[in-house]
Amino acid sequence: MSETDGANAGATASTTADSKILESAAANGKLEMVQGIFEYIKEDKSAIEMCLRAAQRAGDKGHWGVMNFLVEKVQELRQTDHRETNPAGRTRSRSGSHLFNERWTVIRTLGQGGYGTVCEVLTDIGIRCTTKTIRVPMKLSDVAAEVRKKIDKCLEAEENLCELQHDNIVKYLYIYQPEREPATVVLFMELLDGCSLDTFITIKSSKLDEETIGLFSTQICSALAYIHSQEPAVIHRDINCRNIVVLADKKRIKLVDFGLSIKLEQSVSHISASNPEPKGTMEFMAPELLAKDDLSSPHYSKSSDIWAFGCSIYQMASGKLPFSDCGSRYNIPELLHKNGAPRLPDGYSAKLQDFYDCCTAREPKDRKSAKDLLGHEFLAPFESRPFLCDWSNVRLLSGKGFEEVHEVFTDKQRKCATKTLKLQVQQGDQPNNASSINAIQSDRKLCGLRHENIVEFLDIAKKEHATFVVFMELLDGVTLERFIDKKPLSETRIRKFSKQICSALKYIHNLDEPVIHRNINCSNILILSATEQVKLIGFGLAIKLDHSVTHANENSATPKGTSAFMSPELIAPDAPNRSSQYSKGSDIWAFGCSVFQMASGSRPFDDIKSMFGIGKKIKDEGAPSLPTSCSAKLSEFYKFCTFKDRNQRKSATELMEHAFLV
Repeated sequence: MSETDGANAGATASTTADSKILESAAANGKLEMVQGIFEYIKEDKSAIEMCLRAAQRAGDKGHWGVMNFLVEKVQELRQTDHRETNPAGRTRSRSGSHLFNERWTVIRTLGQGGYGTVCEVLTDIGIRCTTKTIRVPMKLSDVAAEVRKKIDKCLEAEENLCELQHDNIVKYLYIYQPEREPATVVLFMELLDGCSLDTFITIKSSKLDEETIGLFSTQICSALAYIHSQEPAVIHRDINCRNIVVLADKKRIKLVDFGLSIKLEQSVSHISASNPEPKGTMEFMAPELLAKDDLSSPHYSKSSDIWAFGCSIYQMASGKLPFSDCGSRYNIPELLHKNGAPRLPDGYSAKLQDFYDCCTAREPKDRKSAKDLLGHEFLAPFESRPFLCDWSNVRLLSGKGFEEVHEVFTDKQRKCATKTLKLQVQQGDQPNNASSINAIQSDRKLCGLRHENIVEFLDIAKKEHATFVVFMELLDGVTLERFIDKKPLSETRIRKFSKQICSALKYIHNLDEPVIHRNINCSNILILSATEQVKLIGFGLAIKLDHSVTHANENSATPKGTSAFMSPELIAPDAPNRSSQYSKGSDIWAFGCSVFQMASGSRPFDDIKSMFGIGKKIKDEGAPSLPTSCSAKLSEFYKFCTFKDRNQRKSATELMEHAFLV
C-alpha cells in the first residue's frame, strides 16, 4: 500500500468513526454533544452526508431540536458546496425550485392509503417537505415503456399543479418519475403543520359551530374558484375532509391531494377498461359519477367538485360522513338516486341550509359554481371582512393602553386601521359573554353606514376574552383636537366643520334603527389632510362593551366617555340611571362641546378635573359661554346644542337649517 493510499484509508476510517459518534449523539438527543462534533467535522468533505444521516436518526427518535439544528447546518454547508447531480428520472417542478441532488430520506410516515404513502422527508440538500408516492398497478404483460409513456402524457396535462399559487392550496414543489420504476410517481409538496379536517372534527367530538363552518367553507370555496378558473381548469377529483388540512392555528385550511392518483390509474388503459367504476371517496361522490346507466369512464368535473364540497359541509355540520347510517357504502348510489343528498341536522340557519342545497343539487347544471357560491349570503360576512384569519400591526397611529389605533396589513393583502378595545376587567368581574356578543352584533350595523363624513367600518372582531378589534378604512389626517392645537378656529372653519359633523349626526340619528355615537369629542373627529373633509370616528363601542362586564367593585351605572363632553343627564351627581341615558340628545350636547373647543381653543371645563365636579358645575351654571368675539349666529347655534334639558336641544336635522350653517 502506498503512503497516499494509507492516508486515504485512515481518513475514511476516521470519517466513519466520526459519523457513528454523531449519529449516536443525535439518536440520544444530546444537542451539546452534536454541536461539538459538528464543529470538529464541518470541514470534512462528507460533513453534509454525515449530518443528514444523523438528522434522520434524531427524527426517528423524536429529537426535533437536534434534527432542526443539523438541518440548519446542512443548509449552511450547502451555501459553500455547489455540487450538482441530476437525479435519475424525469421531473416537473415549480419555477426555480431545486429540492434534491440524488436522494431524500424518510423521517416519518404521515399516512397510507389505497393510492399511496405520504411521508415527511429530508432531502440531501437539507430541505424538509412532504412526499406522496403513487404506484400505479401494472400487469405482468404490461410493457414498461408503454406504461411510462401513458403516465408521462397524463403528467403533462397535470404539470400546472406546480404552478398553482393560492393561500388555501398546498404548494406542489416537484413531480418526479424514477427512471427504474415506470409506474411510480413521487409528488413533493410543502410540509404543513396541522391535521386533516376529518381528524379535526373527530377531536371536537361533535359537529362544528356555524362560524367555523363559514370560515372553513369560505377558504375551500375560494380555492375551488381559483383552480376552476385556470386555463385549462384544474379539477380536484377527490375533495373530502381527509384531503382538507386544518393548520395549527385552527383557522386556516389548505386543500391537498388533487386526485392525481385517480387520473394516473385512468390513464393506464387496462385498469380503466377492467374497472370503470369511479375512484375516490364514495361518500363524497356526485350522483353522475355513480350512475349505473353510464357505462363510459366517469367524468369528473367542476360540478362534481362542488358536490364533494357540499358533502364536506355535511360532515362539518353533522360530525359524521354522508350516508354513514346506510349499512353498506354500496347502498349509497341507490339512496342518492332515490333521495338525493342527506339533509343537514336541525339547529343551523336557513342561509347555511340554502348554501348546502346550492352545492348538492342532483343535476350538475343546477349546482352553483364556486365563484357564485362566494357571493352567497351565507359567506357574505366572511367575504366582506378585511381579514380571513389574521393581521399584522404595521405601526401605532394613536392611543395607548386600553384603546390603541394601528395601521395593519391583513392576510387578504389589505391595509386598514384597527382600534383595539381592551375592557378593564377587574378582579371578581364576571364577563357576560352573551352581553358582549349582543353588543358586537348590534354594533355590526356600523359596518353598513355609508356617509361621506363617517369613517367606513369594515368589521368588529373579538380577539381575546376581553379584547375587541374594530377594523376601519385607513385615513390620512389628524384629529380635530390636534388640528385646533389650543388655538381658536375662524368662524369660517367652525362653520365648515360643524356642517359636516351635523350632516353625519343627521344621517345616523334618522336611520330606521338610529345609531347613537356615545362619545363625540374632538379626538373622535378626523380632519383629512388633503381636503379638510371631516370624518366621524370612534362611535363609543368601548362604552357599550364595558357595560357587558359586571364590575364587582364599581357601580356599573358610572358613565363612560370623555367627561368634558358629557351631557347633564349622564354626568349630574343626582342623574338617575346614567348608563341608559346615551341618546340623540347626549350626542347633540357633545357636538356643542366640540363647537366650544373650536371657538375657544380649549375643552369645556378644562380647569375641573373631577367628573362629578363638572356635573355640579353644569347643574349650577349650565354650559360654559362662548368667547365674546363669537357672532350672534354662532352663539345661538351653540345654545341650541347645549340646553340642560335634552328635550329642548335641537335635533341634527333642525340644526342643519340654522342660519349659522346655511
